[in-house]
Amino acid sequence: MTCLRDADIRQPLAQLAAGTYPGARVLHEVGLEYGLVRVDVATIGPECLHAWEVKADADTLRRLPVQELSYSAVFDRCTLVAGERHLERGRVLVPS
Repeated sequence: MTCLRDADIRQPLAQLAAGTYPGARVLHEVGLEYGLVRVDVATIGPECLHAWEVKADADTLRRLPVQELSYSAVFDRCTLVAGERHLERGRVLVPS
């Protein structure tokens, strides 16, 4: 099993986000709640505000419940992008 790192995920994710919402701005490390939480990748456009949270295999899911609540208060959609290590637990922690 290949261990995915944050750096392995970010560039392809930014390309996916840009392709999903043509014309939207793709931003990295967007602070919310006065910097208490940060969205890894966000697309900001007229159609949708979409947060993308990256959890690479080396990361933990400890902050995910707080991140999910903060992101959901601002964004129309939130997507967890996780390495294989976090898929099962991430599905439990994040509502569909």
